[in-house]
Amino acid sequence: ESLRVATHPVDAVRGVVALEALAASGTPHFALYFDHDGAQREFSTLDIFLPEPPLLLSDLLPVIDGFGIRVIDAQQLRVTPLDRPPAMVATLRVLPLGATQDDLDAIAERLGDAIRAVLLGAVASDPLNGLVLGAGLAWREIDCVRAYLEYFLQIQGSLTRPFLRSVLLENPLAVRQLVQLHAARFDPALATAERSAQEQRLQRAFEGYRDDPALADLHPHREDGTANYALVLSDRLEDLRPVLSNER
Repeated sequence: ESLRVATHPVDAVRGVVALEALAASGTPHFALYFDHDGAQREFSTLDIFLPEPPLLLSDLLPVIDGFGIRVIDAQQLRVTPLDRPPAMVATLRVLPLGATQDDLDAIAERLGDAIRAVLLGAVASDPLNGLVLGAGLAWREIDCVRAYLEYFLQIQGSLTRPFLRSVLLENPLAVRQLVQLHAARFDPALATAERSAQEQRLQRAFEGYRDDPALADLHPHREDGTANYALVLSDRLEDLRPVLSNER
């Protein structure tokens, strides 16, 4: 009853859709919206629809924090839809993730897929998940970046995991360009000439970002005052080619 009183009918429709999807799949679903009753868009609402037994808020909130989402407050309610299994709804008020509802709609599916993957244990819960919003990457792309990062940590001994994560999170455009570069490099559907053209274009775009003196403030990790950034991580990704190919 409290959920019914506090929810605008337009927002309630989002909840009904999510509850139906939860009942059909048995996996978490989400709704992301601005409160229709709020004149000031000082926060967004993220509803998380969970099957029973639900996560405690103390377990759920660190997952959301890993996406760089700042939670203002949270509550959890049990709902019992007619002819559907009971479910728990975690309602999080968060700092705005966009200026308009269209902005939220544009990220809702990608963000929901990523949070679901973490909750189901398909992917790690760590700060790199912030690249879902920061770089516009899907959770599988971020998991690929995570694998590259772990590989790089094994073949060098000077740069730490927190340091490299911070570099990636502070340079989301560069990360997006690197993901696109290596997607083109290993895409089996591309002809050799097309692959080479895309690689060269994306490599130039990445190097232009990396070396642009106008963006010096975005690159606090120069080594010895040179243009050799900690983003040299990208230079070692070629070493994964034998691992990712079918050749042994």
